[in-house]
Amino acid sequence: MLIAKTVMQVAFASLCAFRNPPPTPVPVWNGPVSPKQIPAHRLFLSPDLRDLVVLVHTPPENRLQPKVIPLNIRFDPVVSVAVLPKQYDSSFTYQYSIANGSSGSDAIAGIFLVVGSNIEATVAEANKDWVGAVSIPALAQQSEIQSAERGRFVTWSVRGLDEMAHAIKPKSTQGGFAVTTALLPGFTTMYLAGRQIDVDEGGVDGVEVTAVMADVRLRTLSVLTLGPMFSKETSCAEILKNYRLGLSRLEDCAKDTKERDWLRAVDQLIDKQSCSTFRSDLRSLPSPPSPKGIEAEIVNCLRLVADATSK
Repeated sequence: MLIAKTVMQVAFASLCAFRNPPPTPVPVWNGPVSPKQIPAHRLFLSPDLRDLVVLVHTPPENRLQPKVIPLNIRFDPVVSVAVLPKQYDSSFTYQYSIANGSSGSDAIAGIFLVVGSNIEATVAEANKDWVGAVSIPALAQQSEIQSAERGRFVTWSVRGLDEMAHAIKPKSTQGGFAVTTALLPGFTTMYLAGRQIDVDEGGVDGVEVTAVMADVRLRTLSVLTLGPMFSKETSCAEILKNYRLGLSRLEDCAKDTKERDWLRAVDQLIDKQSCSTFRSDLRSLPSPPSPKGIEAEIVNCLRLVADATSK
């Protein structure tokens, strides 16, 4: 599924936009609790990972019964990104647009992009209805690719008290989300959040729920995308390892045979240790299946990496 572009830029549309089990200690709900059973947990994720299930005492028997708290993340998201080198310096502008398809029932009200911990940018651009920011602590964790390193968050949130007035509703698209930095592009995770979770219900320990929800991975939908990840001092081998992880993830999600074959060919090509060799080998890549699809933006980013690391 691709977004129609209104500017002459190649877009990346994520194929991997679905809910993965968050690597957290919150278990998945698997059935009723016996009256004689004392559960080790009171907080669970629903089997489809889209809701919280909280065990609360209900009168008159004072038995533990499950109460469902929606996480408000039933989206149908497509994330597009264009990575544009600046002409006057060695930085790049990462431009994003977010679409919420017709099969979604919730609106997108928050965006969390995992970026490299050494990002020097202090602000993020947004459209008139949203506000952007760059977090200071390096607490951001990946979900879409395997990485133990923690990064920082570039965040975008709806401006004002009425978050639903300007949220990205189903069947709509919003752009204008951007950050400019010297960091080179790589695969990363974008988390999408819905409206604020309502925990002010009878019998629910709001403090416990709020504490668990501090983990962004639990209350969001994760999407694979491209973003600012590496300084120019990062080794070529480390950067290309990231691309192989991202390409492998895309191969798992690809439904089109031509696209999967192309991704596999790129994966095999970048299994190199020398960026100088890799730069010349890029010329032998087969043409992307779609000139405005994810493959074209992957090639663009690989060329930007090769140019920057071979100087």
